[in-house]
Amino acid sequence: MHENQILSTEETYAQATNGNFFRLMLFANYVVKERLKLGRIPLQQMRGFLDHQKQQVTTRGFTTGVIDTQNVGEDWEIIPSLERLAVRTLLTMSSQVCPMRFEPQGKGTKSENLASNLASTNQSPS
Repeated sequence: MHENQILSTEETYAQATNGNFFRLMLFANYVVKERLKLGRIPLQQMRGFLDHQKQQVTTRGFTTGVIDTQNVGEDWEIIPSLERLAVRTLLTMSSQVCPMRFEPQGKGTKSENLASNLASTNQSPS
C-alpha cells in the first residue's frame, strides 16, 4: 500500500463558489498488484522448424489472430509466478489496469461539495 503519495509539487488552486481561490495539496493512496495468467492465443500463421524430440519450435516469426485486450485471459489460469511453470512461455504480454474507485457523495463532485460547504459557512480551507 502506498499512502499519502504527493501527486504534484506544483502549486495548485481551486476556486470556491464565492470566487475565492484556495491552495490544494494533492495526495493519493494506492495499491499495486500483479496477477499472472497463463493461456493460449491462437496462431493464424507460423513458419519454422518443429523439433519433435525436444518439443521445440524454431521460428523467425508468427501471426496471431486479433487479440482483444479487454477480454484476453478471462478464462485463463491464474499462476503464482513465471519461474514455477513447467512450460516455457513464448509470448508475454502485460497491461496496466487502474480501476476507478471514486464514488461521489450527494450531488456534484467532492470538490464542488467542499467549495459549496466552505462558501456557505464562510470558512477558508486549511
